[in-house]
Amino acid sequence: MLTHSIKEIAEITGGTILQGNPELSVSDVSIDSRKIKEGEGTLFVALKGIQVDGHSFINQALEAGASAVLISQK
Repeated sequence: MLTHSIKEIAEITGGTILQGNPELSVSDVSIDSRKIKEGEGTLFVALKGIQVDGHSFINQALEAGASAVLISQK
């Protein structure tokens, strides 16, 4: 299993860390807020699709236990 820190993910994607611990480890990635399990170091990626915009589910992902969120819009 590969793990990366939030800092490494930000560097790889050209992103900016808006808040939180940049050294936090992420070992799982999900685009579905319903599939996030607390305590597993999950990165929720908010994708904008044709019918659904993942940005609408950021709060649900965080409530479900996502450790971090990757967004494409503020």
